Amino acid sequence: MDLTVIQTPEGPVVRVAGDVQSAEAVELDRQVRDLLDRHAPVAVELGDLGALSAPGLAVLVDLQECSRSSGTELRFVGLRRAVSRLIDAVTDWPERGEQRTAPPTGSGPVARPTPN
Repeated sequence: MDLTVIQTPEGPVVRVAGDVQSAEAVELDRQVRDLLDRHAPVAVELGDLGALSAPGLAVLVDLQECSRSSGTELRFVGLRRAVSRLIDAVTDWPERGEQRTAPPTGSGPVARPTPN
């Protein structure tokens, strides 16, 4: 993964190119959290993103939640629609203990085979 931080008049832009696996996810998290801690709007450019591992997706979700709770703007730019929808679905899920009025579309209990 190549990670570049560019300062713009609108705030920092973090450009991510290549694959984001476990080790790279840690570095991405550290860099973006550092910028969010400064309370400046941050854009993460993901147009050249290659493979995104589960830990990489988890970092994007955590960063989104961190920005919401701190009130600092975070935008993902150039993110594939499927990944963007996944992040939205996960970050819109109710907090532990809250009730959702209706299950998300297409969700439901996972059918498990019953033992004989």
